Amino acid sequence: MKKNIAITAFLFACMSLTAQIFRPIDQMSDEDRSLHLAERFWDGFPFYDTAVLHSNEFIGPRDVFGSVNIYGGAIARYLQLIQFADLPTIQRSLAETLRRADTNERMYRHFVESFDFFLHDPISRLRNEQWAEAIWHQMLESRWVTFSDSARINFLLRQVDQNRVGSLSADLEFVTIQGQRGRLHEIEAELLMVYFYIPGCPQCRMTMEWLQGDSTLQELIHAGILTAFAFYPEHDFNLFRSYASNIPSNWINAREPDGMSQMMEDAVFQMRGAPTIYLLDRDKKVILKDARMDLLFREFERAKQRFLSE
Repeated sequence: MKKNIAITAFLFACMSLTAQIFRPIDQMSDEDRSLHLAERFWDGFPFYDTAVLHSNEFIGPRDVFGSVNIYGGAIARYLQLIQFADLPTIQRSLAETLRRADTNERMYRHFVESFDFFLHDPISRLRNEQWAEAIWHQMLESRWVTFSDSARINFLLRQVDQNRVGSLSADLEFVTIQGQRGRLHEIEAELLMVYFYIPGCPQCRMTMEWLQGDSTLQELIHAGILTAFAFYPEHDFNLFRSYASNIPSNWINAREPDGMSQMMEDAVFQMRGAPTIYLLDRDKKVILKDARMDLLFREFERAKQRFLSE
């Protein structure tokens, strides 16, 4: 009974919020909707009651085989609905949500683990390091944080500062497939897409198909607006050469210079999965770090409007 009352209360709050927000949807911008939801999404949610964590309404609907669609759960919906708000608002909302979830350890841990997956796991389609940063800072203030939690969080926060969005990127030495040496910062382009890959990885193959199939990217490359730079971070020269046909001929295909380990030992760039993509501007400032495909394609469209619309 308590569980049903708690769930009903939250759903009623969501319905009331929907009535306020989505009825005039044609009159409200994405930004305004996200701003409002960043403040109000969790109104009425029973953070004190762990029974709600088992409800389909919270964790997500099940399919005919009983599998849960986690992206349909409350936390994933919240993250998707606030995405058009400005970054400071989103970060405040995330930190406040975690503060409110700090009613008991079980509730707190559920939100922490969910945020950790959605915002930081390499396979998550919602990952966003800038959003996760707000969660990590808030975790350091929690009564439930352990010594190992603190060590991990401080390590992750140090990684955030490497090639932070908006900052000057690290430089990188390379040797191309043709044997030419160079540095990343020497490449002249309005936009520079840096594609770190491991030969043969299934996700690399799939991502390359998406990139090659994107007409806007091809237009930007053809117009000389964007340079695509593929970088192999390991030292198997034979593997690098044998895989070269999988990299488009109008990309720069490069590897580590012999004897260097910039990705592994020096940690010049983070590579949490393969592939990992960065997008840099003409001054080599970071636009996207460990870029999600949806955000990358959005930046391509913006570049098309900026450089090719005339």
